[in-house]
Amino acid sequence: MSTRYPFAVIKEKLHAQRGSVADFAIGGRRIPLADELDQWIHANPGLALKAASPDDMASFREAAANYLRVEYKARVTEDQIVPVPSGRVGMSAFIACLLAPGEAVVVTEPGYPAFARMASHRHADVLQVMLDPEKGFAPDLDSLSDAERQRLRVIALNYPNNPTGAVISAETRAVIHAASAHTGAVIFNDAVYGPLTYEENSSCLLTNASGQMQGDDLVELHSLTKLYPLGPQSGSFLVGSAGSMRDIATYSEFAWAPMSALQVRATSWCLADRDGRQKIRNFYRQQLAELRDVLVRLGFEPYPTPSGIYALCRVPESIGGSRVASAAEAATVLMEKFSVAVVPFDVAGYSYLRFCSMFLPEDMQRLLAKAKNIIA
Repeated sequence: MSTRYPFAVIKEKLHAQRGSVADFAIGGRRIPLADELDQWIHANPGLALKAASPDDMASFREAAANYLRVEYKARVTEDQIVPVPSGRVGMSAFIACLLAPGEAVVVTEPGYPAFARMASHRHADVLQVMLDPEKGFAPDLDSLSDAERQRLRVIALNYPNNPTGAVISAETRAVIHAASAHTGAVIFNDAVYGPLTYEENSSCLLTNASGQMQGDDLVELHSLTKLYPLGPQSGSFLVGSAGSMRDIATYSEFAWAPMSALQVRATSWCLADRDGRQKIRNFYRQQLAELRDVLVRLGFEPYPTPSGIYALCRVPESIGGSRVASAAEAATVLMEKFSVAVVPFDVAGYSYLRFCSMFLPEDMQRLLAKAKNIIA
């Protein structure tokens, strides 16, 4: 499989433009760290060269359990949590421990591509199901054949969803758990955008109405990488049944070097920063509102954004007077003719453009200056 990670390619193209492009693909704006955390990191650089101690890891797990209780009203024990250096490392650990070659895994389209690629390298059979925009971007599990269901080992989801911004409904949640129970498949949910939910309480698949874990059929990835710009110092964690987490924790002893004391302690601080998360939510909500207003003025039709940091639009028939037949074509025209970078998604029957709300003020001004010409 030779196709490269699409966001790495986009970053290279943006770098080659040396700031001449209005970046609505990745976004150049970053929320500043809280003064207390910023000062602590600068005062303790040596911790980056020191492996986290057992006490550091225990404090991380305690902070993660408290975070889940505060953010999602989820009651889990610390032996149900495994700290991981990053979200993609967490995905790869889950795949290595719970997915065997030849087994089938469901992934959604459009969706974050990393899980599908890593499952493919595990020699799993990757099955794509569409997210239907007419049904709130719910996954179409009915499209699976009986033969595919019999081989199904993992249902890999990403709710709140990137790039659609969709939050899973109670009805869809019930369908997913019923499919898991019927097939024996484990549900994996990438809940990185869980804290960035705007129209209801923070959202994930972790708990039922009573706040208890749904059982042995669910593993969820959590991270604050979209909220705190810690770069390589930002950690993540997996949560699931004690048995599956024990297996992944044992695997981690072989699979990667210990996390640094700086990474573990900084992430633990962020997990406890409840007031800071509310401020960050308010910031993103304002950024998204401004972005959506401008996109409508330009002639785009953004879908609702109840969560996340992106606005998703159906590809228009033409851009700049040029007819476009795909999201890839539309993104190329926007880049080459208007110096505007976006992320394209072409899936069966649908083509989308994703605009990031982490735009710089000057990039918004560049976009507004082209408003009369983009959609003719």
